[in-house]
Amino acid sequence: MVKVKYYSIYALATGKLEEVFYPGVDFNTEQISLAYLLTLLLDKYGHPLAEKIFDDEQQFRPLFWLILDGERLKLPKNPLELEHIFLNVSPGTEREVIISTPMLVGG
Repeated sequence: MVKVKYYSIYALATGKLEEVFYPGVDFNTEQISLAYLLTLLLDKYGHPLAEKIFDDEQQFRPLFWLILDGERLKLPKNPLELEHIFLNVSPGTEREVIISTPMLVGG
């Protein structure tokens, strides 16, 4: 399964804090690319989410972060390059994707 958590403006765009996607239900394979997952989310939430992720040139906005299993991914300039990052989502496997703006820590 893939648990997607939405923080900040992404929670507002989706109307959710998190949701879970299951192999065999939400996708028909045990391995999906991050590009596929992002497409699934954009198809579901449309323009309100897309405008938070992409700029006018369809590049990732600087404040768009993807955190996979606790590790922030360095995003490529071309969003299509996410096609080369795969998630093993075989039964019994739990993956976590956080969509967030940069985390700010204060004192």
